[in-house]
Amino acid sequence: MKDWWAKLPAILGAGQYVEEKGNMLVFPASTGQVSSIVKLAHENNAKVVVKKSGAGANVREPVLILDLSKMNEIIEVDKENLTASVMSGIVLSTFQAKMKKQGFYFPPISIWDYTSPMIEAIAANHTGLNTGRYGKWREYILGVEAVLPTGEVLSVGGKNIKCVSGLDLMGLFIGSHSQLGIITRVLVRLLPKPKARKLLIASASSLLDAVNATNSLGPRGLLPARNEVITSRLALEMQLPGIEKGQIAVLTEVEGFAESLQRQLAEIDVVYQKYGIKRRQIISEENEIEKSTKEPSPCVWSGYFSRAHAYPPTYSFTVLPAKTQLLIGILDKAAGQAGISHEMIIHCGVVAMDVFIDAQDLSGLMQFEEMVLKELRLIGGRMAGEKIGILSHIGELKQLEAGLRRLFDPHGIMVG
Repeated sequence: MKDWWAKLPAILGAGQYVEEKGNMLVFPASTGQVSSIVKLAHENNAKVVVKKSGAGANVREPVLILDLSKMNEIIEVDKENLTASVMSGIVLSTFQAKMKKQGFYFPPISIWDYTSPMIEAIAANHTGLNTGRYGKWREYILGVEAVLPTGEVLSVGGKNIKCVSGLDLMGLFIGSHSQLGIITRVLVRLLPKPKARKLLIASASSLLDAVNATNSLGPRGLLPARNEVITSRLALEMQLPGIEKGQIAVLTEVEGFAESLQRQLAEIDVVYQKYGIKRRQIISEENEIEKSTKEPSPCVWSGYFSRAHAYPPTYSFTVLPAKTQLLIGILDKAAGQAGISHEMIIHCGVVAMDVFIDAQDLSGLMQFEEMVLKELRLIGGRMAGEKIGILSHIGELKQLEAGLRRLFDPHGIMVG
């Protein structure tokens, strides 16, 4: 054990740390403890990483791994101003369930975030299920408390709409992969819980037909809460009702007042029929939409999440809706040349596309990635995973990112 690790008991108390494979795993319970730990690491030029769900630290040298699972409290729910203050270690599915019990709704949860702590979701700034209708994380974060790589605590933002003049420091932390600091507390905006929900399950014989149909809804003034196109193999494994082998699945969920949902679905049906999209089933019961049941399983988002997570590794791409067909063509061509099979979930209206590679095909992965990235930049798309996320393939902006990291983290202790 490093000599300075012996100072951890005074910060955390007994039983709140454990040495694991040469690293020190710590379980802070407050912003103050995180600040003291990071300050200690800064003084000793040690590496620090925030633990991700289901993952360890991907570094060679010993690091301090911060597990924020004990920082999982909802500090305040302001019902009059539709806000909640929460510790960043809370799991999003837990937070969402507790908010729904109180009549509220928190939209910006992607396919990857459902069982993840809030800090992980904010750090990645994933685009997903609800983005097309409700917007991204930046629309829902009103304030953050963060521990900088020096151990200093920074608090920015607040409940008032206008809380900042000049540089938006809060915005820098969103999507930064914790490179600029560790968010420990978040003030989020809530929405009233929708009165009713309906999930339309439909099928298509052509991926392009499905994408064209779903992308045409927005210009017609139809904005589903969630609108997903899922390729055939993945759709079959999700056991979506009415979806047969070789068919593309289309999941379209609408929510709002019960009286309006039938009209919305009827209008969506008219559009889908023009593209040959066939209705398979409509699910109206929330417990069937939200949770899996015993066989036969009606689709639901839990089955969707579990099967998607069973397909590592993955890529996430974003592109303008008008370029969706070009991106699909690029992916198919690259997969064919690299000799790998791939499945896709397309979050329509954004457009974000999650691509899953069969674990047996990993040998061609680097070739696939190289070919896709080369073509992706020609159509104005991008791949998720940049350290701070401001178009790192552009030379000047890459230098800006490096400069920001040096400014916030002069000793380079934060590991993404």
